[in-house]
Amino acid sequence: MRTFNVAAIVAAAGLALASSARADGWNGAYAGANAGGGWAQFKPQADPVGANSATDFHEQDLGNQGTGSVVGGQVGYDRQFGLAVLGVEADFDGSGINSSQQTIVPSGNAGATTATDSFMVHENINWMASLRAKAGVAWGPQWLYVTGGAAVANGRTNFLANSNTATGTYGVSTVGNFNLPDSKPGWVAGLGYERAVASNWSLRAEYLLYHFKGGNTEVMTFPLSPAGSNVSLTMPDYNVNVIRVGVNYRFGGAPVSGS
Repeated sequence: MRTFNVAAIVAAAGLALASSARADGWNGAYAGANAGGGWAQFKPQADPVGANSATDFHEQDLGNQGTGSVVGGQVGYDRQFGLAVLGVEADFDGSGINSSQQTIVPSGNAGATTATDSFMVHENINWMASLRAKAGVAWGPQWLYVTGGAAVANGRTNFLANSNTATGTYGVSTVGNFNLPDSKPGWVAGLGYERAVASNWSLRAEYLLYHFKGGNTEVMTFPLSPAGSNVSLTMPDYNVNVIRVGVNYRFGGAPVSGS
């Protein structure tokens, strides 16, 4: 009799857990918004180009870290299998991540041996988007997941240079917009935590690491001093780190309970 009672209790508990899992499952499509901040290590490379360029300045590494905010939205679909949850998500974030670097180099201009040339590089990431898979483990009204997939970023690199004239005074600044290219493909990976706070509503936090390809080398065809010296600019591959929080609303299916 005691064995029967224990078995009945275990069976009832199992049915209750199964019912709770169905009621609290992370199932269905969702949409939401996110906001946060990020940082990126830009390493543009400036190189002398032209017959006289090597006498004017040496190769310059303009590496610097850029920071800024991100804000955007996401849509996706999740499916729970027991404790495991699988999903797919697409997102788009506007970005204010930017950085500026400046360098001053000795001038090789005859009669201006103590003068200098200078140039500045400014990078800006306009937006980032990704299509990612998600996989994780759920317990109660929360789950922890890893995520990864394809990404693309849109940005612009601006280049400004000051050149010495033959008399050793500064000439007119030259500005070039370098698209290296505008849209850069890459990949993204990260992890996140999400918790239900009310029927169909949930809050989450994520860390994402993006890796984007650089662009082709561009040559600024203006004379530094002496005449015939030019400078090329190359944007290598770079990483972007993003920490963001978000809110999701889940459509249809069984709502996730926040209680």
